[in-house]
This record gives sequence, structure tokens and C-alpha cells, in this order.
Amino acid sequence: MSDVTSHWRALFGTGPPSANLGAEWDVPTLQGLTLTSRGIYSSSQYLDQSNVKEIDSWERFDVGARYAFKVEEKNITLRANAYEGVTADIVG
Repeated sequence: MSDVTSHWRALFGTGPPSANLGAEWDVPTLQGLTLTSRGIYSSSQYLDQSNVKEIDSWERFDVGARYAFKVEEKNITLRANAYEGVTADIVG
């Protein structure tokens, strides 16, 4: 007979829902310039089979820009991104 309580534990390394949402905007006054943003959310998840060690949920917001232009018929794209730092505390 199997251990009934193990059937109700979350699988370690897998979390409940996460979400990613990104957006881009082409700046109409400057051809080739695009502003970007992205929001990321990840819910808490367990790190072991006994569901004792857990990392907290976290979120991150990133912004960036991209500028595309030509130099002597060669396509050039410059990109710059700013990433928010991510930290997680392990509880156990």
C-alpha cells in the first residue's frame, strides 16, 4: 500500500503558475527606435520531495531599448537592457 500523504505533495522543482508579459513600442518620432518592457512573476516552489525547503515567489521588471539603422547598406541593431535584480530566500 502506498503512502497516501505523498500523493498530496507538490512536485519539487515545479511551481504553480508563472506569468510573463512583454510590450514593445516603436517611437514614431525617431525611425528605428523601439522601447521594450517585460514583467515576470514566478510563484513559490518546493526544492525537495518532502515539501520542506521552499523558495519564495518573485517578480521582476525589465526595460530596454533597441535602435536599428543602416551603415553602408549593412543592417545594424544596438540594444540596451536594464534588468532588475532577483533574490530569493530559502526557508527550511
